[in-house]
Amino acid sequence: MIPASITSQANCQRKSHRLTIPIQVIIEEKSYRLNNWSANGFQVENLELELKIDEIVDATLVLPTGGASILLNVKARLRNINHKLYGFEITEITERNSRVLRHYASLAIDGNYNHIDDLSSDLFMMDVASPIKEPIALTDKESKKVHRSFLKRVYFYAAFGLLFIALIFTTFLYNYLIVAHSTGLISGNSHNYNAPKDGLLQSLYVKNNQHIAKGELLFEMDTKNEKKLLENKKRQQQLLKKQLHSAKKLLTHINHTIAQKRVQMQSLGKLEKEKILSTKKAAESNYKRALYLYKRHLITSKQFSEMQNQYLHFKAQYDNIFLHQNIPTKNSLLVDQAYIKSQDQKIALQKLIDKIAIDMNLNKDDITSLQKDINASIVLSQEDAIVHNIFHKAHSYVKFSDNILTLETLQQPYILTKLLSSQIDNIYLKEPCLIYSKRLNKFFNAHVVGIGYSITQGSTTNTVEISQNEIPIRIAFDDPSVHFHLNEYLKVYFLNSSEFAKKAFRILPQNLILL
Repeated sequence: MIPASITSQANCQRKSHRLTIPIQVIIEEKSYRLNNWSANGFQVENLELELKIDEIVDATLVLPTGGASILLNVKARLRNINHKLYGFEITEITERNSRVLRHYASLAIDGNYNHIDDLSSDLFMMDVASPIKEPIALTDKESKKVHRSFLKRVYFYAAFGLLFIALIFTTFLYNYLIVAHSTGLISGNSHNYNAPKDGLLQSLYVKNNQHIAKGELLFEMDTKNEKKLLENKKRQQQLLKKQLHSAKKLLTHINHTIAQKRVQMQSLGKLEKEKILSTKKAAESNYKRALYLYKRHLITSKQFSEMQNQYLHFKAQYDNIFLHQNIPTKNSLLVDQAYIKSQDQKIALQKLIDKIAIDMNLNKDDITSLQKDINASIVLSQEDAIVHNIFHKAHSYVKFSDNILTLETLQQPYILTKLLSSQIDNIYLKEPCLIYSKRLNKFFNAHVVGIGYSITQGSTTNTVEISQNEIPIRIAFDDPSVHFHLNEYLKVYFLNSSEFAKKAFRILPQNLILL
């Protein structure tokens, strides 16, 4: 009996393979199916024995080979218990049985474990040390072949080592020269043209990728309702003008009437004053004569009282005219009523004129606004450009400020990109950048001109999507003549600005950063 290792066997081409080819093991006359075994041990599920760790049992391995089975007696030690799984290590096995088990394992791996003839030779060999453990003698020819194989391996490993060292050096150099890299989007050379109002897009006069000149017609909104309303407002304005003219003419007539009434009142007041003055004088004369007679007892007190009351009545009328400018006569009341009526007519007419004037101003504002809407519904290009994209078709309904089309302008573009918040510490304004265009297979020099969310506010250009943990960066080309198409993607490399890095960039090829 020889001990066996749980991890390896000498000179075995397949060392300690764990096989799932089912075999059987018999322990204390109870058979168990093994689905996990190797040449050094096996695992039993639901063992019906009470064993302790490191306890050794006698076992018989049953190797099925088609219509027959091979029985191998071994001793096994219980190494571990994991729930219902018991792991055994083969501790004692004869040289013959070990040779058979290893051979069976090799055949099982190749799918030939049913070849009983191959195993029978192992069973009938003498129980001596296995030749497989002996060193293999090589001929000169074989030695040269082994030497060549050794050299090939040496060269391969040496080349691999040099390649690995070069890769490490290149990685360190790249990480030193390139602070960060990302993908950028061309922006800043676009102009969005939006719908000036809600309504029908009546006509489109351009197509995608069309070159257009400044002042060229782009699109037109439907203005039928505005034009119809404008005509109504103009007719209404003419009618208001006629009403205002008539009202002013009538106001002139009423002012003339009021002036006549005022003259009439003045003339009538003068006559009334003269008449009342004359009456007062006569009454005063009669009153004085009655007073003289009454004092000499020539008339009665009743007669004197009548003359006195008459005098006081006319005196009161006279005082009312001269002191209060009031003519308490029938004619003066009629004139006053006519004058007041004319004044009321004048006030009402003046209110009407003011209202007509306000309506005319409002109507004029409406006309101006409608005219502006009609003019704004015809949209012209403000620059020489290329039609980048059209978002709506002709005769489709659009809302105010809907983007109708975008033009790619000829102005200097810039690049919008983004970096993670953890990378932004190494980025600063005016930091040099290297821009690579795959379409042109060419590099361009650039620099950072803006960092943070404020660089995209109020912009009419397309922007990159920025997540919560990312910071937008704006980059400008050093050469102002550089032009790219709108929304073209470019590779952006943020460079180390140290003097050594600048010298390295002058020496090393720029294509090195694309590796």
